[in-house]
Amino acid sequence: MLIQRPRSNLEIGIKKICLSILIAHLVGMAYDLTHQEDVRVVMDIFSMLTMFSSIVVRNICLKQYQSHINAMELLDENPNFEVGTPYAETIRRRTVKQNNRYLGSYLVCQFLCATVWVCQNMAVKDSFVTIITHFPIDLSERAPTFDTLTQLCYACAGYFWAWYHAMGQMIIIVLLRFTITEFRVFLHSLATLDTQIHDQLLLDPEGNEERVVREVVYKHARRHSELIVAVMHMRMIIRNYSLVHFSFYMIIVAAFMARVLVIPGSSSLGMAVPLLATAVFFVETFGLCMLVETLVQLNRSVSFQLYGFNWTRYLPYGNSIKRTMMLMIMQANNTNDFSAGGLTTVSADLFAKTCRLIYTIMMGMANLAT
Repeated sequence: MLIQRPRSNLEIGIKKICLSILIAHLVGMAYDLTHQEDVRVVMDIFSMLTMFSSIVVRNICLKQYQSHINAMELLDENPNFEVGTPYAETIRRRTVKQNNRYLGSYLVCQFLCATVWVCQNMAVKDSFVTIITHFPIDLSERAPTFDTLTQLCYACAGYFWAWYHAMGQMIIIVLLRFTITEFRVFLHSLATLDTQIHDQLLLDPEGNEERVVREVVYKHARRHSELIVAVMHMRMIIRNYSLVHFSFYMIIVAAFMARVLVIPGSSSLGMAVPLLATAVFFVETFGLCMLVETLVQLNRSVSFQLYGFNWTRYLPYGNSIKRTMMLMIMQANNTNDFSAGGLTTVSADLFAKTCRLIYTIMMGMANLAT
C-alpha cells in the first residue's frame, strides 16, 4: 500500500497536473492574503493557507524517509511471528478492518471540509476566489457562465487538498497501528510462554526440556528485536514530521483564537472554514499523540509480561536463557521516547501541555479583547 510501485507515464502526467493545480492554488491564496482590506477575511484565508502549506511540508518530510516507510511496510506484509494462530490472525484482521474504517471516516470528514470550503466560496458574495476571474479581464461582465465555472474549478481544488491531506496523515496512522498490532500479538504470546513450552514438550519425541525452552525464548527474543527495529524506523519517520505538525498546529490554533476573540465578526467566508481547519488539526494531533503513547507503553509492558513467566524453574539450564531475558527486559525498560525534532517528546503529556497552552493564550486574548 505504501511502497512505491512502478507508475505509467499517464499516471505521472495526471499527478503532475494535480500538483501544478495545488501549487497554483497556494499562490492564489497567498496573493489574496496580501490584497485583502478586511482583517477578518485575512485571518480566514490565513487559516486555510496554513493548513494547505502544512500538507506540502509534512509530505516532503515523509518523502525523505521513504526507505523507513518501505521497511515498515515489509514488516506488515511478511508477518513471520505467530502466523496461523487464532488470536494473532483475529487481531490482524481486526486491525485491517479498523484501518479501512478509519480511512473511510477520515476521507469523509476531509471531503466534508472541502465541500463547505467550496460552498462558502461559491455561495457567498464577494468571496476572495472572484479575484482570479477579475484579473486581467472581468469575466463576470463578458462571460458570466465562464466566470462561475472558473470560480468553481478554483474552489474545487480543495478536494485535491483533502485527498492529499488524508493520504499523508494516513501513512503515519496506518504504520503506527500496524506496529501496535504486532506488539499486542507479541505480548499475548509472551503471556502464554508456559503453555507454549508445555505444548512443545508434548510434541518433542525426546522430551528435551532445555532445548525446547531455549528455542521458545530465543524465538521471542528475535521477534522483540524486530519490533525494536520497527520502533526505531517509526521514530525516524515521526521525528521531523511531528515537529512540523505541531508548529503548524499552534499557528493555526492561535490564528483561530485571534479570529474568534480579538477580531470577532463575520467575513465573506464565515466562521465555518477556520473552525473546520482547526478541528482537523486538533483531531490529528490527538490521534498522533495517543497512538505514540500506546506504542511506547506496549514496549514497556514487555518486561512485565516476561517477568510473569515461570523463569525461575529453568534457571538450572544455564546463563544463556538468563542473558536473553535480561536483554529483553533492558530493551523494554530503556525505551527511547519519540522526539519531535529533538525539542520535545511526542506523548499524551505533550497533547495535554498544548491544550493548557492554548487555554492560556485564549484567556490572554480574551483579556485583550475586553
